[in-house]
Amino acid sequence: MNRVLFLDNEEIESMDGLRRNVNPPMLYSGNPVLKPEMPWEDALSHYGTVLYDEELEQFRFWYFSCVGRRPSPIRLNGREVPTNWSFLCYATSQDGINWERPNLGQVEFEGSTDNNIIRIGTGKIEGVAVMHEPGEADPQKRYKALYWNMDGPFITQADGAMTLGRDNNPHDGVCVAWSPDGLHWTDYDKNPVYTGSDTSHYLVKDPRGEKYLAYGRFNGVRFRDEWQRRVACIESRDFINWTKGVPVMEADHFDETTMPDTQIYGMTVDQYEGIFIGGVWMYHRGRDHTMDTQLALSRNGYSWARVGDNDFHKRPLGRDPVKEDVDRQVWLPLGPDGSGYSGMIRPAAKFITLGDTIYILVGLVEGRHSDDERNYKPPPTSIPWTVGLATLRRDGFVSLDSGETEGQVTSKPFVLPEGSLHLNVDASEGEFSAELIPEREANTPIAGSSQIVGDHLDVSVNWNEKGKVISGMPMRLRLRGRRAKFYSYWFESL
Repeated sequence: MNRVLFLDNEEIESMDGLRRNVNPPMLYSGNPVLKPEMPWEDALSHYGTVLYDEELEQFRFWYFSCVGRRPSPIRLNGREVPTNWSFLCYATSQDGINWERPNLGQVEFEGSTDNNIIRIGTGKIEGVAVMHEPGEADPQKRYKALYWNMDGPFITQADGAMTLGRDNNPHDGVCVAWSPDGLHWTDYDKNPVYTGSDTSHYLVKDPRGEKYLAYGRFNGVRFRDEWQRRVACIESRDFINWTKGVPVMEADHFDETTMPDTQIYGMTVDQYEGIFIGGVWMYHRGRDHTMDTQLALSRNGYSWARVGDNDFHKRPLGRDPVKEDVDRQVWLPLGPDGSGYSGMIRPAAKFITLGDTIYILVGLVEGRHSDDERNYKPPPTSIPWTVGLATLRRDGFVSLDSGETEGQVTSKPFVLPEGSLHLNVDASEGEFSAELIPEREANTPIAGSSQIVGDHLDVSVNWNEKGKVISGMPMRLRLRGRRAKFYSYWFESL
């Protein structure tokens, strides 16, 4: 049984005296954990994927480095390419803090293959989404990648600088590749598999595990003669033939009301306890060209809502949320000037759960986003793009919080499973209790717990039975608390 989280009201029948709060992760005090240190690393980006290898007990990070504007082109694998070129690089870590860049010897950069650059694609690439499928029958395809490839034409500017154009190159577009180990990749010989995209991509499986779902900016649109960024989903059963993109996340009039001209720059997507969770990159184009991150969720991968759209579980598909039910909150807030992330902060994929901690790599940017359509150039900064680490308690994305007055939440009826009830609750300054109520009873518990205090990532409930608790009976669960934060509950067999 998956843990029941409180990101929406899907499992909730009623709630009183509680507020749903989004809990920002804690940024590591020693950030950044990855910063430019190599000649091919003028800036580092989180536009990649982090996985955890349980056999090696190791974090594996496919990240992006970029060489900034230079007076002469870069020599790459025997040819000249423009500056502002991005590479897929690879690093490993045992703790998420200290990272190593293994020498892969795959790509020649300025005459040397002594680097951690991965050979994939034919040109400049971005947004490589990596998926590991250890059960794949073909051992050469146990790692899969989807990425955006750009390979010209190259254009020489008036000052002699070489730049990358985007016109009619048959190799440009969304491409796929396979690997036995995540390091040595074979590109599909009929790439690209999809037309345009941009920035970052994310890969998951659908709830039944039958289809690949890829998320990215596959369906940007023109609005009022300007480019509007939004996130779309494409799907495939064979990783080669992909459907047309379906928009799944875009700014709405609630964003525009509080922040005119807000756009969805991208969305990190991962699966957690049976729920799709998204980190939504909110581009505040109409305010100051900064980006912070909100949370979103989906039960099927297509119908998405921001956490805080509290009527999501009951409104018809495609209908806007009801104003009085909208309580969107920032999940990754910006830092002060000079912090290294006063301009943009966004999560990388994926959320790594180890024990009672969720590890999240985050892209940290001091500068703001430029805007050619509006001729906006951000103020210069000497702080480079870097990658940091953030951590969150297990199940800690969202909590239902009570104050001095007791609050309570009652679940929808469910068939009581075998095993004990476990709770993830912080009542270090308060107390909480649990009750089981038969489905046919309006408000009469059949069993309850004594008052529990303290901060518990996993506490097993002992029932003070008033009637016989029998697994298989239709029940409601009620949680009560004062100065408490409810994160999740689940049933666990002995």
